[in-house]
Amino acid sequence: MRTSKLFYIVIGSLIYSSTTQAQTPQMLAPGIISNDRVFGITLTPDEKTAYFVNSRGGRDTMTLATSTYHNGQWTKPMPVPFANNPGVWNDIDPILSSDGNVLVFNSNRPRPDGSSRKDFDIWAVQQTAKKGWGEPYHLGNVVNSDSSDFYASMATNGNLYFCSTRKGGFGGIDIYKSSLVNGVYQPPVNLGNTINSAGAETNVYVAPDERYIIFQKRSLTNEGVSGIVISFRQNDQWTAPQRLDAAINSNQGEFTPFVSPNGQTFYYSRLKRTKPLTENIYMIPFSADKYQPSAALPSTAHTDSTLLLATLHDYLDGGTQGDTTRLIRAFHSSASMKFIDTKTGAFRDVPIAEYLAGARKNYGRPLTRSTQIVDYSISGTAAQARVESEYATFTFIDYFNLLKMDDGWKIVSKIFYREDKK
Repeated sequence: MRTSKLFYIVIGSLIYSSTTQAQTPQMLAPGIISNDRVFGITLTPDEKTAYFVNSRGGRDTMTLATSTYHNGQWTKPMPVPFANNPGVWNDIDPILSSDGNVLVFNSNRPRPDGSSRKDFDIWAVQQTAKKGWGEPYHLGNVVNSDSSDFYASMATNGNLYFCSTRKGGFGGIDIYKSSLVNGVYQPPVNLGNTINSAGAETNVYVAPDERYIIFQKRSLTNEGVSGIVISFRQNDQWTAPQRLDAAINSNQGEFTPFVSPNGQTFYYSRLKRTKPLTENIYMIPFSADKYQPSAALPSTAHTDSTLLLATLHDYLDGGTQGDTTRLIRAFHSSASMKFIDTKTGAFRDVPIAEYLAGARKNYGRPLTRSTQIVDYSISGTAAQARVESEYATFTFIDYFNLLKMDDGWKIVSKIFYREDKK
């Protein structure tokens, strides 16, 4: 992880000193679970039992495995009890329901009618009172199609979000939702072109309350967003996807997103295309609220932290998406921007109105960059924050002073440093 250069600059009565680093993903249980041959994790509600895929470094023989957390460490992985002829067919992508009683997964095992499958269908297995896991069952031909249907994730109400290569979508792989009504799954509905594109949208995880989805997005153009992204549900519409932090999206082949039951840890896999494949499971502290657009904030979430994060996202997302309305909303009208000109070495003090006037010229032009909120702190009605915007050849490191106004947190001063990549 890059460390920004130490520097000090005085604005008013505040002295900034920064050696803060963004949090770094950690490999999950190296040598036990993460053995270079695993991907795709899900956890029980108490977070003490894990289910994941044993890939064996390829895609020819994939099976589900489980491990428990006991005496401060994860146990040796074992095949799941419902595997049935492990190695004869492929079972992948396990995701537990929020109560831990149902596990959905994908398999190319024969369908109930005996017909063979080359592609994947969505299956499930339930906990029984006496015997633990029961027998896997096919989710039927309303959910499943003749194409590949995979990576299903279940909300608390039973609604199912999954990926499919079926015809009629926007691209090669789209995300669909099948609602559970009176115990019966309804015909899947495509999530629309805010989520899906001419590229591929896959590996979808849905929050238990359906507040947001996280998925892997592969755009066909340089202007499109790619990587692991998040979108929030607002008035039954989905917000524009935004990339998760650069610490997660390292361009090392990240996939299979999953959020811990307590909502505080993000799990995902990284793939290196070696022979055999090298893939492991990683984790990093996580809060969905830091990505949530202000317009999508639930009434119960209007805490200082969520409102501050909304302002920071107005700044970051407004700039990335070419939305000057959001960008302007992040600043107080009397704010200023101070920096050292890297070409001349001169100190510059620019009124924010001048900065925003330049931004208006680029209205509607999205930027190809990744952004992250590195750190922030709040003391009553005052706050400080650090954010980063990474481009192909350089990174802007911004430091903000913010004050809490009647209409939310506003940036009252900004300093920044441009760090060129070597």
